[in-house]
Amino acid sequence: MKHNFFVVFIVILILISLITCNSNLNRAEIDRRARQVQEEIRKKEEKAKRKTQEAIKQTFIEIPEDEVTKQAKEKRKKQLLNEILRINP
Repeated sequence: MKHNFFVVFIVILILISLITCNSNLNRAEIDRRARQVQEEIRKKEEKAKRKTQEAIKQTFIEIPEDEVTKQAKEKRKKQLLNEILRINP
């Protein structure tokens, strides 16, 4: 019995709060706000997609090597070539 009374009391409180709620939103206003939210979500998704695409592009762009790096690469290639020639006469 107490449980039923509690449930009825909660339902009455909810109904009172809904009735006294100062809600001036009509259907058109709700739809307009929903479209705004959808548009914001779409824009955020497009922005995230652009950022991801830009990051992917940046990973495939080669970074120009400076002269020291080029010389170090050439030196390492020569060392490896000499080692290969020494192993396989």
